[in-house]
Amino acid sequence: MSACGKSPSGSEPTVEPNQGGAEQAPAATDKALIPTPETTAIPAAGREVEPDLLLPDLKTTEPAELFIEYAGGRRYIRASTTVENVGIGPLRIAGALSAAGTTATATQIAMRQRVAAINIMIGRMRHDPAHGHWHLNNFAMLELWTYEPGGELETMLRNTPKITFCLLDIVKIRPETPVAAAAPEFSSCDWQSQGISQG
Repeated sequence: MSACGKSPSGSEPTVEPNQGGAEQAPAATDKALIPTPETTAIPAAGREVEPDLLLPDLKTTEPAELFIEYAGGRRYIRASTTVENVGIGPLRIAGALSAAGTTATATQIAMRQRVAAINIMIGRMRHDPAHGHWHLNNFAMLELWTYEPGGELETMLRNTPKITFCLLDIVKIRPETPVAAAAPEFSSCDWQSQGISQG
């Protein structure tokens, strides 16, 4: 399945998911999604990939709805972006809310084929008041390139800083895939749980 968003190329890029209805910021007393006793929190840096992990594989599809916007004497490239999961497992993110209630520690829950899942700490989420929901920090970076006559990348003209993203299931792209999820698992951009199902 895929997560979609709108993203501009400019000095202050943002990504807005194609979904209806804004969500309210949770109270600081809300409980976090607590890992089960069988899971272990392990930093992602330097970790070797285990052969039986059911991992996601994220791919950015071709941008759509491209247009140029003129604002403040500058030109911005606007586009709709879609990230699909072609892996054998879901991208499942669980959050643990901070005391201030404005950020949350983000942990990826990776399933195994035969034994308990593991938790991999991957960063932080933050509440975006303008969008009314939660984003995973540093999820993507967009680049604008020229091409060689044969289609190879030539020169990078511009890139954005790392941008935040709301992760949820929007559309099933590869329903014929044997490991595709039978139904969407992630339907909202809250701090407790976000992700992209496989397929």
